[in-house]
Amino acid sequence: FLQPQNAQNFNNSVSAGAILSDPDSDLEVVGDVLVVLEERLMEAEGAATKCTHVHGLLIQSGSLEFGRLAEARKEFEKKKSIWRLVSEWATASTEWLHNALQHVSYDAVVAAVDAHVRETAKAARVSKGDRVLTRLKEAMDVFRKDVLPVLAEVCNPALQRKHWIQIFGLLGGSIDAAVICAALGIPTGGSVGGGLGGGSGSGSVGRRGGNNNNNNSNNS
Repeated sequence: FLQPQNAQNFNNSVSAGAILSDPDSDLEVVGDVLVVLEERLMEAEGAATKCTHVHGLLIQSGSLEFGRLAEARKEFEKKKSIWRLVSEWATASTEWLHNALQHVSYDAVVAAVDAHVRETAKAARVSKGDRVLTRLKEAMDVFRKDVLPVLAEVCNPALQRKHWIQIFGLLGGSIDAAVICAALGIPTGGSVGGGLGGGSGSGSVGRRGGNNNNNNSNNS
């Protein structure tokens, strides 16, 4: 069972497999591949352990196989960790962009993004040059640059229904205020503030944005 080519196949599948090395791979497909690879690794590791128990010790070639299996396991865990980071980022960023604004805290999002960036940087130091991690970092950079500033504004507790009507108007839409409130998850007749950025005590960006919006509203 423990032939040199078997362990080498594990290494090839994990470290250079087209699916696990492709940043565009589908997450569900990646999950299935990881499950199959782990099952194969566990079978090989179990067989190798059983062999040592039966014979007391491995012959020299067997010891080499153990080393290759250990190397394959190490590489597998790297890939598994990388795709876990990708999955966690995809889930979190989707929730931030699609949840009702009253359930989104700007400060909490910033803290979570920073945590994701740190974890990705840590993984990149271990797996240098990994294309999946490079793409993940690029996605996070875009989110920080393009999405967070917008999120800071829409989570501004100073925004009122009339401001949202103006925003939708500028975007080319004419929508009833009640429809806007329902879509944003806020009470009809109420302020957009409160739960959006953690209330009046939300982050500094929100407070600065609130002051600017109040001034703009007064000027208008």
